[in-house]
Amino acid sequence: MRNSENRPYPIGSEELKRLLMEAKKEERCARARAVSLRLEALASQIFKTGMSGEDVAELLCLEAARYERESQELH
Repeated sequence: MRNSENRPYPIGSEELKRLLMEAKKEERCARARAVSLRLEALASQIFKTGMSGEDVAELLCLEAARYERESQELH
């Protein structure tokens, strides 16, 4: 981990703000990538199985519920 290095000096508030902003940005990028990969997997599943519109809608509702549960677990 980059941020776990020992520093010989105390971190100033501006440096701390910068580090927090960088960490938030990295987390957002990682989450966006994870969602992108999941959507790609769902699209592949839809095409491979030839799902009907109704089945696709159900699959998307299940996926939305999965994200909602994940959100609840994080809070």
